[in-house]
Amino acid sequence: MSRKVEKLYFELMSAIGNTGQPPLCADPEYIDLYFHESKYSKGGSRALDYSVIMKEQEAKLICNLCPFKAQCAEYAIVAEEEFGVWGGLSATERNQLRRGRAPKVVRTVITDDELPIYPPSLETE
Repeated sequence: MSRKVEKLYFELMSAIGNTGQPPLCADPEYIDLYFHESKYSKGGSRALDYSVIMKEQEAKLICNLCPFKAQCAEYAIVAEEEFGVWGGLSATERNQLRRGRAPKVVRTVITDDELPIYPPSLETE
């Protein structure tokens, strides 16, 4: 691990520790949203698996509520994290940013029934 990666990781963990409350991505109930199987169907097909894409989109919605989103994304980009959603970015989006390209935007329509249910402390009034 490079010094820059270590520094970013330490800063992120310190910021999280100062709140006294772990981020939702650390909650076992949500972990499978952040680290899941490939977006592509099994069996060698390049067909997209939309259930996995929906999990990724749900993780990104949760990231949008997190005060550490920017720090998390920066760490994941610099550390070249290969898997999962970090700071609201998928591995593909982080790779695109590292290469100096703007990530492609995936537009997914989510109905109210499909929105995740957050703990009461995170719900807006």
